[in-house]
Amino acid sequence: MKTPAYPPRPAPADQAATARSLRRYTIRSGLLRLSAACAIPAILVAVALLAHDFQVERDRAFSDATLIARNVASDVDTELSGIESGLRILATSPELQSGDMAAFHRRAVDALRFQGVINYALTDRSGRQLVNTLLPVGAPLATNKITPATLKVLDDRATVISGLFTGPVSGQPVVAVGVPVQIGSDVPYALGAGVHVERLGGVLQRQAFRESWIVAVLDAKGTIVARSRDAERFVGQKAVPALLDAATSSPQGTLESITKDGTPVFTAFVRAPKSNWIVAVGAPKAQLMGALYQSLAWLLAGSALAIGGGLWLAMRLAGQLSAAVRGWESRHSRSAAAGRWRSRLRAWKRSMPWPMRCGRPSACSRVRSTRRTTTHSPACATARCSIRWRASRSAWPSATRHRSRSC
Repeated sequence: MKTPAYPPRPAPADQAATARSLRRYTIRSGLLRLSAACAIPAILVAVALLAHDFQVERDRAFSDATLIARNVASDVDTELSGIESGLRILATSPELQSGDMAAFHRRAVDALRFQGVINYALTDRSGRQLVNTLLPVGAPLATNKITPATLKVLDDRATVISGLFTGPVSGQPVVAVGVPVQIGSDVPYALGAGVHVERLGGVLQRQAFRESWIVAVLDAKGTIVARSRDAERFVGQKAVPALLDAATSSPQGTLESITKDGTPVFTAFVRAPKSNWIVAVGAPKAQLMGALYQSLAWLLAGSALAIGGGLWLAMRLAGQLSAAVRGWESRHSRSAAAGRWRSRLRAWKRSMPWPMRCGRPSACSRVRSTRRTTTHSPACATARCSIRWRASRSAWPSATRHRSRSC
């Protein structure tokens, strides 16, 4: 009988590839990947929620800034409308209707205490001032070329609010409000009042907004008239070009810009309907970005803690599972080795030539008849066959001493 053939052993290259594959996909690496796969989507969702929250806060900042700008614009128009009302009342005074300029001067000086303006000035169509409360009665008054604003008051018979300029007599930055003086059907004079910028700055102080926010009032030409911070530094200067360009194309809107002092802000602006002035409110980006960075820092810290805890737990579980698997593999390898030895032993026993050629068939037949009824033992030697039992029993395994292929 031939020895049975066993399956061929795998090639060394295949064994190396299998070993690398097993090393690549270990229990520990699989659990670590599972922990990362569970943590990363949660982190991405948290980042998305954080970005959404930042967008919501940004929109809220724009909304609050727009509301503040509308309130300031309304208050500025209300303030200027109060000055206009006082001027229209003063323009109907009997002294002015009769042409008594000295008496009108005294009335105008008395009205200063109630109106809160710098001065009153009466100008005719030639541009010559007839009355100026900053100068006493009879003092020489300036004769200037008539300005487009005064000409508009006289021709259109409408109230005109000028931009910021330096008063020729006071030498201070002022804003003028002019109304027509109608005598009969004619408009020979224009009555104007000079408003100090501090009065307009008081409008900003009455508003409720965050201390870090910046509110500015611009005239129709974009010159800063009042500012909530550093007013003495920036009043009289032009606003930033980005704001002026946006305000030129739209009566209100929002944009991201940089203030005159270099602060990045989210800006909302509104154009006042009566004065045509611009009110801009800026919310510093650093305030919103600071809250974003703080939330992001907490998110990163929590994510690092969660990932670290998950990896630590995965390594602990991987160690326990690996120990269990190694124990099982050890027991399985021992069982497999024992099974392989038993298989080889059975094949070896089947391949043994039994009985040996002894030349005595009668003795061998007696041995065969004894094998049918009894288990083979050293008593078979009485069959007087030259089986070479004693010579071969030292090479046979103990299992074949009691059961083998007999003749």
